[in-house]
Amino acid sequence: MLKKSISSLALRRLVSELGALKGAHFQKAYQLDHGTLVLRFAQRREVLERTSASSPLAASVLSAPQGPDPFTDDQLAEGDGQGSAYCKVFLYFRMGNFIYATPRLDMEMPKDPSPFAMKLRSALGNRRLDEIGQVAMDRLLVLEFEPDRSDGTPLKLFLELFGDGNAILVRGDTIEAPFTSRTWATRTVKRGEPFQPPPSGPDPTGLSAADISAMLSLTDEDLVHFLIRRCGLPPVHAEEVCFRLGRERKALPSSLGPEAGDLMAYAIRDLLEELTKGSGAFVHFTDGAPELVEPVMLRSFLGKDGNRTSEGPVDVPLSKGRSVVHEGSMSSAIEHHIAGADLDGNPVDRSREKEMGRLRKQLEEQISLKAASLLASDRYKQLGDAVYLCFSDLSTIIGTFDPERFLSDPASYPGVVGHILASDGSRGKAKVRLSVEGSWMEFELDLSTDVIGNANAIYELSKKEKRKAEGLDLGISATQEKLSGLEEAANEERDGDLPTGVGVRQKGKKLRTFWFESFRWCFTSDNILLLAGRDARSNEKLVKKYMRDEDLYAHADISGASSVVLRAEKDKEVPEASKEEGCHLSVLHSKAWHSKVGSASSYWVMSHQVSRTPQSGEFVAKGSFIIRGRKNLVVKLPLVGAIGTVYIEGVPKAMFGPESAVASRCSGSYYRLTPGRTEKNDAAKVISVSLGCELDQVLSVLPAGDMDIVRVERAQGA
Repeated sequence: MLKKSISSLALRRLVSELGALKGAHFQKAYQLDHGTLVLRFAQRREVLERTSASSPLAASVLSAPQGPDPFTDDQLAEGDGQGSAYCKVFLYFRMGNFIYATPRLDMEMPKDPSPFAMKLRSALGNRRLDEIGQVAMDRLLVLEFEPDRSDGTPLKLFLELFGDGNAILVRGDTIEAPFTSRTWATRTVKRGEPFQPPPSGPDPTGLSAADISAMLSLTDEDLVHFLIRRCGLPPVHAEEVCFRLGRERKALPSSLGPEAGDLMAYAIRDLLEELTKGSGAFVHFTDGAPELVEPVMLRSFLGKDGNRTSEGPVDVPLSKGRSVVHEGSMSSAIEHHIAGADLDGNPVDRSREKEMGRLRKQLEEQISLKAASLLASDRYKQLGDAVYLCFSDLSTIIGTFDPERFLSDPASYPGVVGHILASDGSRGKAKVRLSVEGSWMEFELDLSTDVIGNANAIYELSKKEKRKAEGLDLGISATQEKLSGLEEAANEERDGDLPTGVGVRQKGKKLRTFWFESFRWCFTSDNILLLAGRDARSNEKLVKKYMRDEDLYAHADISGASSVVLRAEKDKEVPEASKEEGCHLSVLHSKAWHSKVGSASSYWVMSHQVSRTPQSGEFVAKGSFIIRGRKNLVVKLPLVGAIGTVYIEGVPKAMFGPESAVASRCSGSYYRLTPGRTEKNDAAKVISVSLGCELDQVLSVLPAGDMDIVRVERAQGA
C-alpha cells in the first residue's frame, strides 16, 4: 500500500529543490478542504533561468505554460519597474502528509477564501520569500518572509508534516495565527502564545561512532528500534541500515561485535551521503503500484540482489513484482504518485480504503501475536514440567547454592550458567539450563523459594500467555467484523445498492473535538456560544459546572426540554437577538419537536434565578431546576431549525440551531429542518455527504426525532 506521508529525509531533499523559490513573492493562499492549503508565489523568470541547469523545479516552471497574462513588476509591490515577467509557482500542502511545488494545478480554486487563508493573504501579501528550511531533522518546514517594513519583525510560516499537521503563522517569536489551536504537555499552539517547535529527536547527521557506542552501552533495544529512537532515522531508513549491515531488524546491536558503533556510524553516513550527493526521487513499485517515494534507493526493498542504480531515469528489474524508478524531481514524484493517489476517487472511498488497509494490517499482527502467545504458553508449560522432572537436582541447587563459591568455581554447580544478584541482600536467582523436549532452555531459578514455588510461577506465566491469546482471539473477531462491514459497504456501492459515500461511516483521520461538543451547541448571530443539555444528567452538569454568574439561562415553556446556557461575555449586555435564539434552541431540543406542533414558547432568566434547592414540600427531579422571580417569555417560536458548516479554529463542524444563527454564522448552502417523516439517520447521511462533515458529528447536533429537510442554496462565503 502506498505510504502517503513523506519521511524527514525526503523533506530534506525537497527543501534543497525548493531553493529555486527563494526571492519569490507570496501572492495568494487557498484552503481546498480541512487540512489542505495551496500557496501561490510569483518568481522572476530571470532567477529561474539562472538556476534551471541545476534545479529541476526551475526547469519545470519555465517549461510550463503560464497563461496569457504572466505577472509583471507592475503587479508586485517590490518590482523594479522594468516590466520583467514573473512565473507562477504553487505550493500544495497536505497537513501531516506531504508538500510539493508545481507550476500549475489542474483544479478549481475556491472563490471565497477561508478565514485562515484570508489571514495569510493579509499578513504575507506580496512579501518576498527569503528562506526555506527544515527544522532540525523533523518533518517541519519553515518559510521565512522578509521582515515587517514598519518594525523589522520577522514573519515565518511553519508547516507541520507529522501527526494531524498544522500551519502556524509566527510574527517574531509570537504565534499570530494557527490553523488549529492545540495544547500538549510540552508546547501550546494558540494565538498570542510564544512559538515553540515540538521537541526534536536525535539528528543522525551529527552522530559519530563514539556517540553511537556511548548510547549502545545504555540500552538493550533491538537494532531497528535503536536506529529509530536513538539515532533519529525514519523507520523505513532504519530498516535500510539494518539491511546494509546484514542483520535482521530484530537483531541486537551486540550481534555486530565490538565494532558495532563504527559499523553503524559508517552505514548511516553511507546512507546520508546518498541523500546529500543525489537528486530527485526513487519511486518503489510493487506489482506496478507505487509504494514508497524516497530520496535514496532502498536496497532492503530490492532484496539480496539489489544493487545501486546510476543517476538518471533507470528501471531496476526485481523479483517478486518489485521495481524502482528514478525521477528527476522529488516534487514531481510526490505530485504524480502520492498527491495523485490522494486526489483520485471519492473522499469517503479513499478514507474507507485506508481504514480497510489498517484493519488488515492489524488483523495480521493480532494473528501473529496470538500464535506467539500460544507457543510461549506451551513452552512455559513444558518448562514447568521439566522443573518437576529435575526436582531433586534443583532442590540441591536451592539448598546449597553459594554466590561467592559460584564466582570462584562455577563447575561446582553443574547446570548453573549464571547468577543474578538481588537488591535486598538475598541470594537472588540462579540461571539454570534444562533440557526441554530435546532442546535446551535457560530459566531463572528463584533461590528464595522451593522447587514447587518456582514451578508454580512458571505455570502462572503459561496461564498468563494463554489468557493473552484468548484476549487476542476476541480482538481478532472484532477486527474481522469491522473489516467485513467495510468490505460489504464497498461491495454494495460497486453494485449500486448504496449511493457513493452514503451509509458509510466516514473513517480515517478524526477531526479535532472541542470541549463544548459534549453538549448540544450553537453560536448565535452575535457569536455567543449556546450550550444545551442532552438529557437530565447533562442538564444538571451544564448548569452546575458550566453556567457562570454573567450567563443567561433559557428553557422551553413545556416539560421535557434541554436547559440552555448563553455564555455571555463579562460586563457586556447580551443582544436581544441572541436571547431569542437561545430560547429558540431550547424549543428545537424539546418534546415539541416530537409533537410536530407549529410553534412553542420559551423564556430566559438570569443565572442567579436558577436554583436546585426546593422549598418545604417541593420536589425537584434530576435535571430540573426551580426558577425564582420573573421569567422573560418569548412566544410563538417556530419549529424550524437549520444546519450548516461553520469553521471553528479552522476545523469544519456541522452546526444546528435557529435558522437566523445558521444563516449568519455558516458559510455556503445549508439545510432547513422541520419535524417530518424522514428518519434522523437517513437525513444525517444526506446532510453529512452534502456538507462534507463527519456523520457522527452531524448526528450529535440534530434534534431527536424524524424530520423533513430542504436544501437552501447560497454561494460559498455568503
